[in-house]
Amino acid sequence: MNLEIEYLCEPARGELRSGDVIVVRRDEERTMLAVVDSLGHGDRAADVADVAAAHLREATMPTDAGEMMGSLHDALKGTRGAAASICIVGEDGVSGCGVGNVEIRTQGSNVPVFLNPGILGQHVRQMRAFWGEARAGSRLVLFSDGVSARARFDDVRHLPAAEACRALFERSRKDHDDASLAILDLAPQDRIGTRGGLV
Repeated sequence: MNLEIEYLCEPARGELRSGDVIVVRRDEERTMLAVVDSLGHGDRAADVADVAAAHLREATMPTDAGEMMGSLHDALKGTRGAAASICIVGEDGVSGCGVGNVEIRTQGSNVPVFLNPGILGQHVRQMRAFWGEARAGSRLVLFSDGVSARARFDDVRHLPAAEACRALFERSRKDHDDASLAILDLAPQDRIGTRGGLV
């Protein structure tokens, strides 16, 4: 399956480091896309984001996004905590899990997205994952609350991932908060490409 991934992540106005982080990983069978939004912003939030990124890059990547989210919850214990959404895409479909206010939107696929309340590293009552079919031509959009949930996603549906990501970010980001947005397209054969950051 050919995937096209683009993302943008910027700190809040006046900050040098971001408490948001985006991690993309690929192995022979799966690709993982994760967006983490640490509580607050500034250096203390960025320190939590660094811990989350290190864990997501180094931990064994399961087929179930709920397992990865559970291990991230454990890794962030003792920190101020974070919200996150994780999607793992394989030939058999999309596994996803969200905790807190990092949202997931889907276009062109029947993926029953839902988010679990709670704060990673602090308290999460339950860690339910979801699964759906991965269709060529479909799109996943993950974004932190530094991007408005009222963004007009349908307006950029026809654009390639890179252009859509830039347009949504420019139109809908909030300057007063760390902001991150990632787009994953399950691309047809003639549109192959991934942004740097795959390992």
